[in-house]
Amino acid sequence: MQQAEANPPLVTVVIPTHDRADLLAIALASVVAQHHRPIEVIVVDDGSPSPVVIDHTDQHPQIDLRVVRHDQPKGPAAARNTGLAHATGTYLAFLDDDDEWDPAFLAVAVRSLANGEGRIAAAETTRHLRRYQGDMRTTLHHGHVPSPGQVVLHRADVVEFDPTLRVSEDVEWWARMRDKAVFAWDPEVRYIIREHQGVRRASNDDIRVRCRREVYRRHRASFDRPSRVWHLNRIAAAQLAAHHRLGALNSAIRSFATRPNLLAVKLSARALSVGVGP
Repeated sequence: MQQAEANPPLVTVVIPTHDRADLLAIALASVVAQHHRPIEVIVVDDGSPSPVVIDHTDQHPQIDLRVVRHDQPKGPAAARNTGLAHATGTYLAFLDDDDEWDPAFLAVAVRSLANGEGRIAAAETTRHLRRYQGDMRTTLHHGHVPSPGQVVLHRADVVEFDPTLRVSEDVEWWARMRDKAVFAWDPEVRYIIREHQGVRRASNDDIRVRCRREVYRRHRASFDRPSRVWHLNRIAAAQLAAHHRLGALNSAIRSFATRPNLLAVKLSARALSVGVGP
């Protein structure tokens, strides 16, 4: 323990961003405010119309800040992969450009990981009050998965995101990361999800349907029954939003057949109430 305190491990923070300079500045400020040092920050500019420029005149001790740019937007999965490729830290954390951390976030997470309390350190969020604690390798997909920004991981454990998925890339990523899903939990530090009116990327309903169906197709065999129900209901909801009413009805029926549940009934009723269309 004395050695760890004398030589604290390097944490790499990857921040994908696209055309949100004001929000990015707040996210970066929350990294600079972290109690833990040293920190390596890799900002991945995912093809912003105006390249991201970071003011290096205000240097912060033991923070190495770099910007890596994509000439064209490639999506959040590809941006995170670029950051991962440049990372050198013992531990790795992803931070969305429109969110932020409590100042103690990294210090608490690193302490938990160094003490062997889990393979992944997770914190509370300001939006979803779900606890990720202990061995969740078989239960991770019974409901929503953690946000990538909610956790700190051993860099050696992290696999790449699938860049062909513009949404649900985090859900699919967790499906491949679940063998490492032994969580250390701390409710005292938070991942702060900011509500704002900025444009949300990859909001096309048809893209959401395609990506959710693809995640289910790839990993269905490894999901238990509650997990399959959860995914099928998510697919049905996306299909309703995209006006794929027949598809939504079919997905909801499959969900109910897998395990009777009230949400599947409600989704079926919504599909039927507007008439079964394309």
